[in-house]
Amino acid sequence: MRPKHDIALRTLGAMLERNAAEDPERPFLIDEAGTLSRAETALLARRLAGAFGRLGIAKGETVAIMLENRRELLASWFGLAYRGAVEVPISPASVGEHLIHTLNHPRCETAVVQSDCLPRIEEVAGRLEWLKRLVVVGDATAKRLQTVPWSALQADGAEAGPAEVGYSDPVAVLYTSGATGPAKGVVVSQGHHYTNGYQPTALFDLDPSDTIYVCLPLHHNMAQGYGVWPAIVSGAALRLAKRFDAEAFWPDVRAHGATAFPFVGAMLVLLAKRAEQTNDGENPLRLGFGVPIPAALHEPFEERFDLRLVHCYGSTEATIVTWQREDDRVVGSVGRALPGYDVDVLDADDQPLPAGQLGQICTRPHDAYSMFSGYFRDPDRTARAFRNLWFHTGDRGWLDEAGNLWFSDRLDDVIRRLGETVSSWEVEQAVLAHPAVQLAAAFGVPSELVEEEVMVAAVVRDGFQLSAADLRTWCAARLPRYATPRFIELVSSLPMTSTGKIEKFKLRERGVSDATDDGRAGTADPAAGAPRAAPAGDPTDGGRSTADGGG
Repeated sequence: MRPKHDIALRTLGAMLERNAAEDPERPFLIDEAGTLSRAETALLARRLAGAFGRLGIAKGETVAIMLENRRELLASWFGLAYRGAVEVPISPASVGEHLIHTLNHPRCETAVVQSDCLPRIEEVAGRLEWLKRLVVVGDATAKRLQTVPWSALQADGAEAGPAEVGYSDPVAVLYTSGATGPAKGVVVSQGHHYTNGYQPTALFDLDPSDTIYVCLPLHHNMAQGYGVWPAIVSGAALRLAKRFDAEAFWPDVRAHGATAFPFVGAMLVLLAKRAEQTNDGENPLRLGFGVPIPAALHEPFEERFDLRLVHCYGSTEATIVTWQREDDRVVGSVGRALPGYDVDVLDADDQPLPAGQLGQICTRPHDAYSMFSGYFRDPDRTARAFRNLWFHTGDRGWLDEAGNLWFSDRLDDVIRRLGETVSSWEVEQAVLAHPAVQLAAAFGVPSELVEEEVMVAAVVRDGFQLSAADLRTWCAARLPRYATPRFIELVSSLPMTSTGKIEKFKLRERGVSDATDDGRAGTADPAAGAPRAAPAGDPTDGGRSTADGGG
């Protein structure tokens, strides 16, 4: 692998300025609004840094970004990084308790939001302890919070160069779903983000002749760390699509000469399900990397579309720590440890297990700031995760004799849905808030694509009437779209232990039954979430992932 850049260059500002100085006219960003050169991208970041500074945003301050894939998100992220501030990307689909938590916990006083998010923010404004100001993209004004139009920031042409930041300084807090409580904030340093971009650049020889295709939501680390950052580190162009669209994917890839793309596995399944075309292999893509790749799909997909798919394993916290090798890969495994990381499978006492035995996947870095810096404002959880000098991923797997890692499942109660990690705890809190619900359990059931669908079993209180459709509508107003349960079953009781804990393994074993209400019944799109369906064929469904190969 090629060597890393000097430590002084391992910040977003330094890398953008380097690219602009080396070849200012070379395209960097290609989106619906047109093309930005390297020089124009750096200039935009400097101008936004100056504008944020005049709003009073200081180095180290957290600022929420609640935008869909558009250049204003990149401009905000880059401008804050130049300022030395810390972005907190939030899904524009976020609502209710999840939205309150991801604004309150990081103590964001400012948020950059698109105008259609304002009603949901206004609904919970009385419970937002820190938020004072909204920078609004679009024609709308908040009623209960100070509003700064995005156009005012654009009109302010005064620039500010990159702040005095180092690769150890935080640049983002990314919220990931937890099993037993609200989402936890993963602190990402400048060096960690740089490492995300360095890995595919070095492994796959990405260079300025490449164009990286990003259609995953930019509040995902898989999109930021493994889509945008490889373009920054390698000098490649970035084609930013608004969302994944299975019908438009290949025409768009061909139109922009895209050569590489990060993915979540549902994207591959949806593309493979489309009718074969005689020109399927006539496309510029040479490389795709992500998880999960169904073993039966891996090689047929490569042959049909004439490209290489690389399976890998990681998380928002750990970055990607294993990648499949090209020369001796084993289809189905997630590859071997990347140089610079130890990866092992440990038992409950943190002792290494022999090859073939199932245990917890644990990892640790060799280089400083090449993994996350801890959980934001949660030192106890950070210490538990890093006990005995290993980061405990919460995932189970096993190593074979050759050192290939095989992912099995989660240790904790997290549901994996179409590239998302959904907290069963958060789903249950939304369900239990319904006055007619006495008891509830949320769990994952197999999806017809990959990973899982969200299912809820709920006990209705005596004297109350409740339908599955009504409960789903209730959830849709309180949960992100990707977490709204597809399957709901109203039951008379739930299996319990002698100590009063719900035995979810029994619910998972039973799965979907004839008595289960399927919110997608009658629709043709397996990726659509009821009652608010995603755009046809959108596997991300508006959310974000943790153990998604870095996302």
